[in-house]
Amino acid sequence: LTEKAPANERPTIEAWGKTFNYSKVVDVKATAYSAAADENGKWGAVDYYGNPLKLGTIAVDPKVIPMGTKVLVTGYSHPGLPDHSFVAVARDQGSAITGKRIDIFIPGNKSFVNDFGFQNVKLYVIDK
Repeated sequence: LTEKAPANERPTIEAWGKTFNYSKVVDVKATAYSAAADENGKWGAVDYYGNPLKLGTIAVDPKVIPMGTKVLVTGYSHPGLPDHSFVAVARDQGSAITGKRIDIFIPGNKSFVNDFGFQNVKLYVIDK
């Protein structure tokens, strides 16, 4: 990952050979969730909009990160996620996700996903 902010230009970050313009950086505490029924309430393994959960879905507090916001997630470690960083979209909410906290959907069984634990991650809010 390489951050750049030349004078009079929007800051950028490079990841996976792509350059992203971003408007702000948010440090959050992250957990992870799976498609297990007991982690997804009465609606099942779907996001807030009713779409099937998929890699790149994060649950957020919409007062902190508005629904639909695209972010580059960095600073985590888990074998179920891409190395170093990945692009995610705020497509889900959860009653335990308040303030500067996110929940990252990771495909796989619950024990594999729960190995994520609690991690401090950095979100780059990508310009649309």
